[in-house]
Parts: sequence; C-alpha cells; structure tokens
Amino acid sequence: MSFDRKYLFLLASTREPSTSGNSDWLARKAAQAQRPNTPQTWMHLARMRLAPFVDQRHTIGSYPMPQGELHRLLQANLQATDLVLVAPVYWYSFPSPLKTYLDHWRAWLRLPLPRLVLLAHCASDHKNWL
Repeated sequence: MSFDRKYLFLLASTREPSTSGNSDWLARKAAQAQRPNTPQTWMHLARMRLAPFVDQRHTIGSYPMPQGELHRLLQANLQATDLVLVAPVYWYSFPSPLKTYLDHWRAWLRLPLPRLVLLAHCASDHKNWL
C-alpha cells in the first residue's frame, strides 16, 4: 500500500538567519533523498511569533483554538503526513523554540481536531535517512 507523503520540516535552531548548522545540513540531505516532487514545507520556529505556552489543564481545563502564527503552525501539522523536527542538541536539551512548539502541540491534542500522532526517529541513525 502506498500513499502520498507531505513533509513538514520544523527548524528549531536559534542561529542568525544567514547561518546554518549541522542539523540544517542533515535535514536538507534527508529532504533531497525523498522522491522528486514530494511536498515539503519548511518552517523556522525561532523566526515565528509563538506565544509563550500557558498550561491550563488544572484551571480552565481546555485550550482555545490557536490564532496567528500558532494557527498557521497547527494547519501545517494537520496537512503533513510526516513531521521532521530539526534541532541541534544544546547541553543535552532542545532549543527553546522547539520546547515551546512541543508544549503547544500537547495542548492541541485536547482540541476537537483530527488526532495528531508523533513518532520519534533518531537522526543519529542517519544511514536510514540518506
């Protein structure tokens, strides 16, 4: 069984826009290895105006539908079949834009939307990517 894939690459590096690092390089190599004309959307989390996450599970108990940049990010997630998180590891942690995204992503699971699923694949196992 085959289906059309649509990749969403979320770049989380906080480097200045004119520079790129090893994570970006590896993601671009992975993207080049896909079938020709495979849809790819690239979003730079650090360049988006993502609102700080406020955990409302124990007060209001629900979350409003995202607005602005968060809405655009949610729509990109819903349209993608594959999500690629592109992030350098800073002192064994993720950059803050990725952490903010993941917090919002967790809240989206409580919205009346098609279910979002996240499966992890370690990029260090690059022989399976390239």
